[in-house]
Amino acid sequence: MKNLVLLFLFSFNLYLFAYSGDTLEKKIQTEVIVESTKDKDWKVSSLSYDKLTIDNKNVLVFNSTTKALSYLPSVYIRDYGGIGGIKTISLRGFSANDVGILLDGDKVNNQQNGVIDLNLLPIDLFEEIELVRGGSSFILGNNSTAGFVNLSFQKSSQRSISLSYGSFEQIKMASNFPFKLSESLSGGFAVNYFYALGNYPFEINEFGQNKITRRENSKSSNISLLSHSKLYIQKILMKINFLFTQSERGVPGAVLQNSIENKNAKLFDNFFLGSLKFNPFIIDSNIQVNLKLLIHNSKYYDPDLNLLLIKKENANYQNQDFAFRFNYQKNFTFFQTRIHLELNQSNFVGDFLEKIDGKTINRTNSTLGLGINKTLEFNFFKINSETNFRFDAFSDFEPVLLYSLGLTVEENTTKTGAKLNISRNYRLPTFNEMYFLNYGNLHLKPEDTYSFNIEFYNHYFTTFHPKITFFLYFTKDKIVSVPKSPVQWTALNIAKTQSNGFEISFLNKNKIFETTFSISFTNAVDKTDDSPTYNKQLIYTPKLISNFVTHFPLTKGFSTTIKGLYVGQRFALPDNSLQSKLADYFLLDLSLVKEIVFHNSNIFISFEVSNILNIDYQIILNYPMPRRYFLLTFKYLF
Repeated sequence: MKNLVLLFLFSFNLYLFAYSGDTLEKKIQTEVIVESTKDKDWKVSSLSYDKLTIDNKNVLVFNSTTKALSYLPSVYIRDYGGIGGIKTISLRGFSANDVGILLDGDKVNNQQNGVIDLNLLPIDLFEEIELVRGGSSFILGNNSTAGFVNLSFQKSSQRSISLSYGSFEQIKMASNFPFKLSESLSGGFAVNYFYALGNYPFEINEFGQNKITRRENSKSSNISLLSHSKLYIQKILMKINFLFTQSERGVPGAVLQNSIENKNAKLFDNFFLGSLKFNPFIIDSNIQVNLKLLIHNSKYYDPDLNLLLIKKENANYQNQDFAFRFNYQKNFTFFQTRIHLELNQSNFVGDFLEKIDGKTINRTNSTLGLGINKTLEFNFFKINSETNFRFDAFSDFEPVLLYSLGLTVEENTTKTGAKLNISRNYRLPTFNEMYFLNYGNLHLKPEDTYSFNIEFYNHYFTTFHPKITFFLYFTKDKIVSVPKSPVQWTALNIAKTQSNGFEISFLNKNKIFETTFSISFTNAVDKTDDSPTYNKQLIYTPKLISNFVTHFPLTKGFSTTIKGLYVGQRFALPDNSLQSKLADYFLLDLSLVKEIVFHNSNIFISFEVSNILNIDYQIILNYPMPRRYFLLTFKYLF
């Protein structure tokens, strides 16, 4: 069935090629296509916003989506094992299921556990990473209490092929082939392949003696196929995206008593996203309709464990999400308004589930949203106010009314401004938290969070852009895992938490170098009354994160980039006990890039040394990370 769906969708893309033509005058086409780029209605000016362009320089400097995200303010990547391991995002002390992940504006957090493994999303597929920090449930609904990340697909007009080889038999091949068949039809195809043996060395202490051993069962492979197209025909503009990824990897467990758990466990993932956005200008240029189909199949295989509870060696899971969204945005004389309607349908089926008698789990969500934006301009400053409401009705929970109040004030001469945003947010319990065998709890309530965000910035100088942000979150009905026996845990709504802190960042660009710097402080603690962990830091939440990226253009087409990342101490247990304390660490990377230009082609040769100081560190307790390693890349643009 899956193959038939893929065949149909790609056949539909080919059908567009055959059917397209010069059906409209070029002038009208150009105007409409330019206007269509303004459909990112989720941009709210009163929230904190950062953007990273993945150009030829940055794609060689960062090499992966998670590395690029690591150098944005307040982002902490939780990594379960290095080169090919599972990687999720934490933002402002919140877990990954509180951070929305969008691909070209389509949210892809699944309903099983609320997250997506960022290792399935190669950086070569994208041209821009946008990070919005602050309560965003009024925009995206579930899974966006801390903010969200939008990854825009690669739409370069230049064809490219790249090949990388590095430590631990790491191989990466990527290609991008844009096309323009007519004034009405353009788009592109991209293919990405990744393989790594991942057997990096790490140090253990065996009976008082230090010993070097290697990570076992870390082999990983991933292939990604992307198709994107833009068609303008019969006064209708359509944007069509297809992304398919398939991965297979070993899943080594923790290193306990100098032994690696799960030496033969494997994880298989198939991920498919189909998206259609169209603007029916023949009816009204202010209308946009979005359709999304998301399918995520995964299989966990462990012959040693033999998965006795279900009497087989593998556990299978499938998530399917279908979403319909209608947007209407209109500029009036005194204000701008936006109305959106949504319908989301999620289906899930899998092993290790209980209390559902083997039936498919379903969740339906209907949404009505309203936003009003007003800008006032005076002699010396301007004010922008935003009021947003969102009403969500669910098939399995009580309806909820969300809101956001935002204000932005900017002085016209110095470009000094301030942003203020107050919002109410929520997160639904995941299917795992409700239905997983010997863990799920059918009586869970959604998390309810109030968010406050205030930011000060200055854009007066063209080469220096500083800003400072303060944030505060209050969460009740926090979903936590608690033991109900020595060997069994369950999910409960028993916690209240508070997260507050600040972020300082700046961009400095001059003729000699370009640098970005950020420092983030987060105090995320348990505020549950009479809790034994009252005022203790939430697990795996560093109080301090700081990073910088400095780029130096050199002579004769050479350039070098230095990246530094500091992460403060964390705790693996809620009681913050000393045995669960993870030491702080500082990582330093160095890359050298050579660009060769001839005729209409470019060749980039990049050599990167990661963790150049050879630091021994852990992100998740007992999961050692790679020390120093290398990557050599050739990229040809033509």
